[in-house]
Amino acid sequence: METQLRAQSLSLTEALVYFFLGFAFLILETTAWTWVDPDYCRPNFILILIVYFGLAVPIIPGSILSVLFGLLTDVATGGPLAMFTLNYLAIFGVTIFMRQKLDPAASLYQILVVLFLAALSQVMIWGFLSLYGWPFRLILEASSAHYFITQAVSVLLTALLSPLFFRFFERIRSSADQRTGETA
Repeated sequence: METQLRAQSLSLTEALVYFFLGFAFLILETTAWTWVDPDYCRPNFILILIVYFGLAVPIIPGSILSVLFGLLTDVATGGPLAMFTLNYLAIFGVTIFMRQKLDPAASLYQILVVLFLAALSQVMIWGFLSLYGWPFRLILEASSAHYFITQAVSVLLTALLSPLFFRFFERIRSSADQRTGETA
């Protein structure tokens, strides 16, 4: 991925591939991963996809897919309504802003960008849940340090795995571009 990530048009086929890929990520994160690790220490694959949308997909389709994944995550997790929808939309917006200032084609930049955005996402979720008094009760519990450590590890895992996923998403884009070039 030496070339700069760029916002190209998104075909319907690509959008459907990303939708089903994100849906598979959602199923993995909300069901299968909880069986493997009940402490909820896992990378956030959907967040990586949202950051990729912000870096490489036009604003309208990227924001629509971000909202869709937020709504699906809200339904799947059973948390407060619109928490993940607002979170993913905000992360997409910050990524759009960063796209104008940075060239995140290098793996180190991708890790740093995703690390920042994953931490920001976690802080936004804690802030949103604080409206319900949730984090304050958690801090008073004895297991709060364990929770915060697992969340920090999750943020690190998300950032460290992001270059692999970005390459995978770029291959999806390039294969779709090749198919479009063959039919033209």
